[in-house]
Amino acid sequence: MSRAPVIVADDAIPWAEQALGALGELRRIRGGAIDRAALADADALVVRTVTRVDAELVAGTGVRFVGTATAGRDHLEVAALQQAGVTVASAAGCNATAVAQYVLTAMHVIALERDPSLLAGPIAVVGFGEVGRRVTRLLRSLGAQVRVCDPPLARRRERESLGDGPLAELAAREPLLPLHECLHGARAVTMHVPLEPGGPEPTVGLLDADGLARLGPDALVVNTARGGVVDESALVHWLDADRGRAVLDVWSGEPAIDVVLADHFAVRLATPHVAGYSLEGKLAGTTMIAAALARHLDRPQPWHGHDVLGAAEAIAAAAGPTALARRAAVLRSCNPIERDDAALRALLPAPMRQRLAGFEGLRRNYALRRELEHFCVPPGVDDGLLGLGLQGHGRAAIVLVAHGSPDPDWRRPLDAAVAALRLREPGMTVALAFLDHLAPRPAEAFAELAAAGVARVRVVAAFLSPGGGHVKRDVPALVEAARAAHPGLAIELVPGAVGAEPEVIDALVAAARRLAAP
Repeated sequence: MSRAPVIVADDAIPWAEQALGALGELRRIRGGAIDRAALADADALVVRTVTRVDAELVAGTGVRFVGTATAGRDHLEVAALQQAGVTVASAAGCNATAVAQYVLTAMHVIALERDPSLLAGPIAVVGFGEVGRRVTRLLRSLGAQVRVCDPPLARRRERESLGDGPLAELAAREPLLPLHECLHGARAVTMHVPLEPGGPEPTVGLLDADGLARLGPDALVVNTARGGVVDESALVHWLDADRGRAVLDVWSGEPAIDVVLADHFAVRLATPHVAGYSLEGKLAGTTMIAAALARHLDRPQPWHGHDVLGAAEAIAAAAGPTALARRAAVLRSCNPIERDDAALRALLPAPMRQRLAGFEGLRRNYALRRELEHFCVPPGVDDGLLGLGLQGHGRAAIVLVAHGSPDPDWRRPLDAAVAALRLREPGMTVALAFLDHLAPRPAEAFAELAAAGVARVRVVAAFLSPGGGHVKRDVPALVEAARAAHPGLAIELVPGAVGAEPEVIDALVAAARRLAAP
């Protein structure tokens, strides 16, 4: 019998035991201590951004898979690793919603303290990937004028399709401006580009003295991308001149951050690279990289983490004289951004060695916040919160009802469909129910949704085997029984059924998107 693959993973990756442990022999090591000796008999390596992985690190080892449980991968020497025959994977997009919501919260803090018209714009979004698109959609839901710059995307969409879904459609039709036009007179700029030191589109120092000078008076600079994409020396000079304010989550040379910049009077919020640190984002990062490793090993993915998310949490109605004040109060309660600012500033007077260790300690020990979709606003409360992703009282849900074969190979595509739904449409409540063999049964699923305050349910019959007669035949009767048992729950059965491999994931995602509309 061949031995189990050895998987070396950063010990700060959450849920690694559940997600990676069943795929082989898991060895958890502190990210900074991962060296070639630690990889001597390893087959796979899973890291965070604190570990620099190049071809030299894995040379002479059995490592043929390198994955990062993070959205960015500039800490990986991708081309050299691939040339050496190593499969490289990242969790691109895993924390995009968390980062976008951090930006939104920060802008509300500044707008409330300095000028409410900041949120009217124009706001420059530089980089229109997973995060930039979400930021744009959130800001426009509040009526902001948003300009977008992304030259690589402009060229790419001339050559290829960008996929489907609302965010892809937004990227396909968005007018893309040159950087100087995007920045001209902007009330705020938020950076969402990868760190590219070379190539056709280098981004190191992308926002420089010239770009800062183009911004409007008393503008806001937000950087949640990578520290190097903003020329920090130019930013300090711009702030010294009292031209505007900054919110910074990322820093050049992390963890050796520029104390002068972090402690500058005009840096309103300084946080330790935690904009993407939500429970949902971390869970997505771990499960996405586990799925990539499972594919590499040609094994089923044993764990998807659905049990981690829990039920929605109700929040109290915020007090305040204006919708902006009430909305800002809710956003601050969901994302304690000023707590994170205070924690980093407390480190700044410390000696260098203590400061470096403290920066990484803040990240390793971060109390993961929840994304807005986890929270439910009270009846009659909106203030624009529902458009930002918070759930309304009596929210709606999608229930996928399928036959429940215990065969894991049968179950895997359906689990993947649900994971895709939750990742692509994070505001949607998605539940599974099974006709036989597996739990929960439909009656249990409907009871749980009713107890959680769901008011409206749309039921989709899903099948993976050809024909799906069993599902089509039995689901209508189950829906009728659920209506009788829960008269306060509006249950709608969607006509027909969806499924059949290999189109099941795309079919279910498309159906659920359509059904999520009021």
